[in-house]
Amino acid sequence: MYFVSPARVTLFTDTLSTTPDGHARQLTTKCWTFPHIGVAVAFTGVAQVGYRWIATITESMLCRDIDMLDMHAPEALRRVVADVTEQYGGIHGTTTVYHFGQSEATKEYVGYAYRSTADFASERLLAEGFGVKPPPADGITVVPQTVEDVIALAELIKTEQGALDAAARLYIGSDLVMVHLEGGVMTATRIHRFDDYEQDWQSMNDRIARERAAEPEELV
Repeated sequence: MYFVSPARVTLFTDTLSTTPDGHARQLTTKCWTFPHIGVAVAFTGVAQVGYRWIATITESMLCRDIDMLDMHAPEALRRVVADVTEQYGGIHGTTTVYHFGQSEATKEYVGYAYRSTADFASERLLAEGFGVKPPPADGITVVPQTVEDVIALAELIKTEQGALDAAARLYIGSDLVMVHLEGGVMTATRIHRFDDYEQDWQSMNDRIARERAAEPEELV
């Protein structure tokens, strides 16, 4: 979920990572900030592609602001997908990567989307607007105005997704985190904890216990 305008950007993400079959796997960050270029990056879809992209920006991307990153992103993302495909033997599902940051040229905040369904072509987002993925079943009739409105919308979407079949569902849970960019300052704040946090936390620990129990004992 995001709000973008020339003066500021606010992003909201959950922190639940699941296994391919939908079981709680671990707590994770879904929006990363890069203060050295003033950019926040979020993604939906194939985790290996998103995490590899975060590593690429961190380790090997020479740029100084969001516009320069945008120049390199489409081709670099295609290389990331090629590497992930080679390693895992194929990718199932789609991925969308979002960049938000302040342009050095205009001093305004902008957003870009790169979608696997469009071969990661650069897509400039509206200069001022609101977006959410997945959207609620009835669409956005009223744009949230407060943090409480955002939390209510996140809870609605979580409930709707939870009623879907596993193959069609997007899993949402753990915490809701707000990342805010304004005036060159980047902040991250937890604003909400979903009711099933403790249940998911126990499931994560149970999974680790099962995996450890299945490991062969080391010879001494």
